[in-house]
Amino acid sequence: MILEMAIEPMKEVFVFCLDEKLPDLLKHLQLEGNFHVDDFWEEYGVEKFYGLEKAEPPEILIDVAEVLTQISRIRDSLRDIHARVNPASPIDALKSYFSAEEPIKVEFDLVSLEKNLEKAKEFLEKLREDVQTRLKELDEINERISALRETRRILREIIKYGAEFDVSHLGEGEYVDIKLFHVRSEAWDSLLEFAEDEPVYVEQVGWYEEGEPLAVIAYPKGMEPEIRRHGAAELDVVNSVLEGREGDVKDVVEEISREIDDLIGKRKELMKELSEYYEENAPEIEAHIELLENERRLFETLEKMAMTERTYLVYGWVPEAEEDKFIEIVQKATNGYCEVIVRDPEDIERMPVRLRNPRPFRPFETLVEMFSLPKPTEIDPTPVMTIFFPIYFGFILTDAAYGAILTAAALAIRLTRGRVDEKMKMFSEILIYSGIATVILGVLTGGYFGNLFGIKPLWIDPMKDPITILLVALGFGVLQVGLGLIFGMRIALKEGDKKAFLGEGLSWFLVLVGGLAAVIGVTQGGITSPITLAGAGILGLGVLLAVAMTGPLAALDTVGFMGDILSYSRLLAGCLSTSGIAMVVNLLAKMAKQIGVIGYLFAAVILVLGHIFNMAMNGLGAFVHSLRLHYVEFFGQFYEGGGKKFDPLKVEGKHLVIKA
Repeated sequence: MILEMAIEPMKEVFVFCLDEKLPDLLKHLQLEGNFHVDDFWEEYGVEKFYGLEKAEPPEILIDVAEVLTQISRIRDSLRDIHARVNPASPIDALKSYFSAEEPIKVEFDLVSLEKNLEKAKEFLEKLREDVQTRLKELDEINERISALRETRRILREIIKYGAEFDVSHLGEGEYVDIKLFHVRSEAWDSLLEFAEDEPVYVEQVGWYEEGEPLAVIAYPKGMEPEIRRHGAAELDVVNSVLEGREGDVKDVVEEISREIDDLIGKRKELMKELSEYYEENAPEIEAHIELLENERRLFETLEKMAMTERTYLVYGWVPEAEEDKFIEIVQKATNGYCEVIVRDPEDIERMPVRLRNPRPFRPFETLVEMFSLPKPTEIDPTPVMTIFFPIYFGFILTDAAYGAILTAAALAIRLTRGRVDEKMKMFSEILIYSGIATVILGVLTGGYFGNLFGIKPLWIDPMKDPITILLVALGFGVLQVGLGLIFGMRIALKEGDKKAFLGEGLSWFLVLVGGLAAVIGVTQGGITSPITLAGAGILGLGVLLAVAMTGPLAALDTVGFMGDILSYSRLLAGCLSTSGIAMVVNLLAKMAKQIGVIGYLFAAVILVLGHIFNMAMNGLGAFVHSLRLHYVEFFGQFYEGGGKKFDPLKVEGKHLVIKA
């Protein structure tokens, strides 16, 4: 029952309203956040409804997009500068997971799109006045520093080569230009031959890069195209920087270095000012961006609607439990100038999906959604995943000390960052469940930083009796795969698909039960025991049923089906991996202590780093393998996914608040 109720029932909704009331209607629905706008044309098509046209988003959205882009660009520039002025250390990144600081909220009144756009334009103008000049100045400083550094690099190459000349000779004269060029290595001889026949002077003064000569070339005005044709390319930036300078190359290098230092100082001050401005105004900037993004998303939904000359048809879905509230909001927003039709879905496959599980199960909805939401006709696997995922995680990590550390860290995140971040809240709760399961299984298997303290297990030592752990792991495989087959049969019965019920469900369930009975019979009473024979008969019946319903190739699928069960042996592998690595770490630390006093320091480092590594790597492995056992082995028996997410109109953003 709880599995079926997990998918919230929906009502199909048609709202007919006057065109002048549509903006108010959409804004109130967005504020309430309980109405999913669906594409009327995709679901019904034009052939059934004559006289309707496809609605188009208003042209004002072009202005919205332009203003949004300009504010976002300024925001991005300021944010990058702030990050460079205040670089985050690894400690800061770690602290962010435990920060309970609420984002600063900025309130806006519930007004028309036009008024919000006008406010955003005014804010953009203010932003430009405050920072545009300084951002432009910063860009110019960066360009100048880049040009000076490139010039200094070239001059240092000249010094390295041993060439000496007064840079005041470089530049453009009335009749002759003298400039720095780099020449393709294969064109150097050709250029020298050209210079012998023309009034052109070429002298190598260094190496540019990749074996290309660096040269000073003097030539009559107007001859530069000929020089370029002979493989020379002017160093425009360098020649521009050196224009008007005097002194030998070494003096100019020192002069340029001083200029670079001065510009770096100016840049630092300017970046500090802009960083402080962003820190002070970031919430307001972000709120205006969020406001325009919400407006754009809201009015882009018009292309999903139908219209006549004076009316709009808004089509979508509302949760059954919120039907009355929805109708009340629509009537209020349109002053009664509307017609609302609410009905049960004609085709439940079209219904969007919103999962509604009991509170303890909700964190695991995230893991189901990572794979794919269930179709409206499917069973939600969240409750089953809530039970088995932590157990598998604990089985693989299987160390009480690791589990306690994980639980404490997850609980700290839940009580801090989890209070203000819904995703972190759900993720931390998954880790809390998994950490508790790890503690329990660690106590049962005697894992406390491996065998560091020599505490005996309450149940079994996996390193001494891995076969028992393997049998338990395979038992979980039989249980969960069997549960998946039962779910698949239930779905097939509900849909009236007898072939799927018999050929894809019941047949393999018989194979599973028969195989299990046969294994038990062989281990308990031998190959000729009644249980063994009965199990073999049931298994054979299952294979015959599968072959009869789906064809002879079904017999080969038996190997793959058994592979699904054997895949649960990864629980044993993970368990042994955690215990084995922990044991090696402890052994290395014990050996280090024999060195002497310094050995105790080495031992401490080995213990801390070794167990951190073991906990991190096997914790990640526990998460991944637990997911895999659900996504592949369990879901593969009954679950397709592909449900359409219930995505209601709503106000989105960390800083934005809309007041009705």
